Amino acid sequence: MSKKVSYLTGINVLVELLNTDEMTGGGLFISQNKTENDLVRGIVKNKGPGFLLPFPKNHEDDVAVLLNEVHNSPIYLPLDVQIGDTVYFPKGSMEPIILDGKQYHVVPYPAIKIFTRDENR
Repeated sequence: MSKKVSYLTGINVLVELLNTDEMTGGGLFISQNKTENDLVRGIVKNKGPGFLLPFPKNHEDDVAVLLNEVHNSPIYLPLDVQIGDTVYFPKGSMEPIILDGKQYHVVPYPAIKIFTRDENR
């Protein structure tokens, strides 16, 4: 049996939310009741290829010279975030999705307000 592989398109980022609820000393969870505009955080699990750039018309095209590439396949400007980064984004910008029985969220890259990265990675 073959295993399915999931790919993200364009500037989408697949995020696993980090627990935003707080636990009291007695073991009760208290929800922070976030509004649509409050920031939530998650870990980047996958990302799309980035921003699609126009095809170079010829070898003199600025994009082709910049990327040192001229070919007939799409050219993407990669996203800044990397797999494993912690990202912060408005709660209202995420779309839930279940992959392999696990819940994730798809977040459009422009919705990400800030991200952090472990410098030792």
